[in-house]
Amino acid sequence: MMDNLGIIAGNGDYPILVAKGARRSGVKRIITAALVGETEKGIESFSDVVCWIEIGQLGKLISFFRKNNVSQVIMAGQVTPTRLFGRLKLDLRMVKLLARIKMKGAEPIFSTVADELSRDGIELIDSSVFMKDQLAEKGWMTGKKPDAKYLADIRFGLKIARGIADLDIGQTIVVKDKAVVAVEAIEGTDATIRRAASLAGPEAVIVKVCKKKQDMRFDLPVVGSRTLDVMKESRARILAVESGRSLILDKDQFLKKAREAGVHVYGISEEDA
Repeated sequence: MMDNLGIIAGNGDYPILVAKGARRSGVKRIITAALVGETEKGIESFSDVVCWIEIGQLGKLISFFRKNNVSQVIMAGQVTPTRLFGRLKLDLRMVKLLARIKMKGAEPIFSTVADELSRDGIELIDSSVFMKDQLAEKGWMTGKKPDAKYLADIRFGLKIARGIADLDIGQTIVVKDKAVVAVEAIEGTDATIRRAASLAGPEAVIVKVCKKKQDMRFDLPVVGSRTLDVMKESRARILAVESGRSLILDKDQFLKKAREAGVHVYGISEEDA
């Protein structure tokens, strides 16, 4: 049984759901590094100790976890991508880390951060370890099967989406009638969906995938109620995510809401490749 779990908390509900899952699994103490301007203040109600840290204060983060005898940490929640181009308060340790990275994509940065944590005896672990019940399932998770043309669009888009993900550009593409309408870059999934709607109108198919060799410690595809709201607003019909490798936050409520909104949710499997 784990005594102390560290959480590096980004935005959204994900960090709170991780904390709840860890409690259910018997973790005794939740030690949270909350990111200023990103993390929901509600995380404080689900943590035993919280330290508010500016993005880029790597030395402070490591010292905080060491002080609280944390040896295992989970990254949960995103950081608003455009904030990475603002005036970040980088400490010396983070400056040195960034200087070692040739390509400033999500995976190179997070992987190097993981290595830096490891140097101080802190292991970054699988971000889904306390969320297995929230992973996408195979096939149509919302019940009723839509027109077969949508499944054809999913399978058309899958190979392209994986190629984009493997290049560390983004995880999401939007397809309509076997044409790629929009590709996610730094703006994020929701903005990509809105852009696609402005270009091609309703009835779009959203395909969100992992890298072929996804590191389950970070950058795992995650969808939640905000993405569903954007899909409803944009009149997108289909959301496809990889079964067993993508998280659906508050899954039961998400799928109920999707059915009410007329959105079909599909779990991609190897049979679709």
